[in-house]
Amino acid sequence: MAPVDTSVFGAGDMEDISRAGDLINGVAFSVLILFTMFGNLLIIATTLKSKNLRFRTHFYIASLSVANLLMAGVVMPLRVVSFLDKSTWFAKPQLCDTYGSFFVLFCTVTVYTLAFMSLDRYFSISRYKWYQKFLTNFRTCCFIVLCWSIAVLVTFSFAKFDNDSAKSIDCKLSKTYTTIYVYIFVSIEVLTPTSFMLILQWKVMKTAVGQTHRVDVRGREIKNLDYADFPSISKESTWSKVVVRITLSFVIFWIPRCIFLLLDNSNTEGVHEVADGLTEIMTYCFPASFALLLGYWSKEFKQEFANVLCPYSCYQKAKNMKKYRLGEPNAVKPSAMYKKHVKNFATS
Repeated sequence: MAPVDTSVFGAGDMEDISRAGDLINGVAFSVLILFTMFGNLLIIATTLKSKNLRFRTHFYIASLSVANLLMAGVVMPLRVVSFLDKSTWFAKPQLCDTYGSFFVLFCTVTVYTLAFMSLDRYFSISRYKWYQKFLTNFRTCCFIVLCWSIAVLVTFSFAKFDNDSAKSIDCKLSKTYTTIYVYIFVSIEVLTPTSFMLILQWKVMKTAVGQTHRVDVRGREIKNLDYADFPSISKESTWSKVVVRITLSFVIFWIPRCIFLLLDNSNTEGVHEVADGLTEIMTYCFPASFALLLGYWSKEFKQEFANVLCPYSCYQKAKNMKKYRLGEPNAVKPSAMYKKHVKNFATS
């Protein structure tokens, strides 16, 4: 196939194509921002509202949602500015530094939180009784604060903020950090913990299968496993599967971007702008789809999402009531339901 002769396009045509591409990118990122904000606010609201979700592992989910919210509130809007308001972007090189440093921050928080959550699942299965006594809610919150503290330290201690206008033209991590730091960030702070999480998750699932097979259907005590704890262990195993899927989704959405950053940082020929855009959008699809994936994998979150988004329908279903329709005298009217059953509705 013969190559396309770009000489037929004038300067005005190329400028129009560039503007159209920036507009499409800006709209795409704006949609991702809306999905990220709505989904992660829903996760935080349900975690705070429902007593069923005030569990140690759910605290890590809330931490991930906070990181996703800040990603949608700080990093992604700056990317939209770089597409739609180039005059402001070029006039303020600090925007590139802010974009790069906070991208590193929230990526580090996500990785560390997933790593701690994998350790949490491992001990909940392999050391169940010790886990119930030692890993209290307070200590879990301390671990989350530790994750954020380490992430802030490794992110802003090595960032170089200056007024170099060249950053705005070619905004990359290598402009905010040194080349060595970019390699360390991708290989040690992202790829190594991710490999550790995958190995640990494999051990978790293997141990969970072994634990559940130790209990006979007649209730006999086998291999020093307390049968009274079996329902809780089953719940821990079910939630461990959810954590495995979250980890795998993180790998699918984030690892291509990390590989691209390594290749782009080494100035390898053939690294195209299209790969840069695709891997970046894939990265932001993880926080945007987090609530959707969580609701699909976890029955607890799915039910709580429904209670928050459709409280009246959930109340009718729980009370086995007929849906309200005009002209049916036996149907339950919404106004009457809220007046007569306000106490029950508040506790449901």
